[in-house]
Amino acid sequence: MRGVPKARRLAAIEKVARMLRIEDLLKRKPAQLSGGQRQRVAIGRALVREPKVFLFDEPLSNLDAKLRESMRFEIKDVQRRLGITVVYVTHDQAEAMVMSDRIIVMDKGYVQQVGAPRPLRMLSVYTEGAFHDTPVFDRDHPIRSTGDMRTWYTGKPCERTKRSHINVCVYDSTWEASDAFALDDSDAVSAWVKNDHLGFEVLYVYRGVVRKYRPDFLVRLAGGDMLVLETKGQDTEEDRVKRRFLDEWLAAVNAHGGFGQWRGAVALRPGEIRDILARENH
Repeated sequence: MRGVPKARRLAAIEKVARMLRIEDLLKRKPAQLSGGQRQRVAIGRALVREPKVFLFDEPLSNLDAKLRESMRFEIKDVQRRLGITVVYVTHDQAEAMVMSDRIIVMDKGYVQQVGAPRPLRMLSVYTEGAFHDTPVFDRDHPIRSTGDMRTWYTGKPCERTKRSHINVCVYDSTWEASDAFALDDSDAVSAWVKNDHLGFEVLYVYRGVVRKYRPDFLVRLAGGDMLVLETKGQDTEEDRVKRRFLDEWLAAVNAHGGFGQWRGAVALRPGEIRDILARENH
């Protein structure tokens, strides 16, 4: 703020400090600040200049998960209160959905998609003279395996299995136990696994909040296709929303073509799973 009178500079600093709740940090040295405090101070230094546009280039990448989540909402709150435009660069899909009013997906320096926040499970990539849909994978764990599951302990009922990749299945209900037995007994099933501690989840947005959908079972059918199966299904508004996002995820994976064919199904009634397996294994 060169050329700005000292009184005006101090007034601007005090105003921004109150807004960011960092008044008690103004006299500290940088080494005396925590990661989150340094981020707030950095934002404050930019705010006192009264910019028309903010550029944040992965500002939270070095923070732990809990602090990163709280800072997302602080930045969004500041943006809403000031009514300024923020360009926010991130590779984190959930972060993009929480932070943005519009999302721009770029690939190799070119804009590929522009739209409202949603889990961008499909990315249109221009290759060989045409656009093709390809899934957006978790950059840290693009492919997961049952072999990655860590040992865990539980007091819930459990039984050994024949066709599951994990040799013990834990049951959360008698309905789930019945479905697990049906999977083990069905000729339509080549292999299956209950989605416990596997990390298989589909992000979805419901009423402005990013949530995680974890279907109950992953099933490899005798014909070779994969089935994402939800049991104890309900038909609330939120259930319909999360299934739409699952449909988008399935479409992206199938368009990619590198992981076989995937489909999804929901058992809304006890015992319905046998009919689903017979229908899907065609």
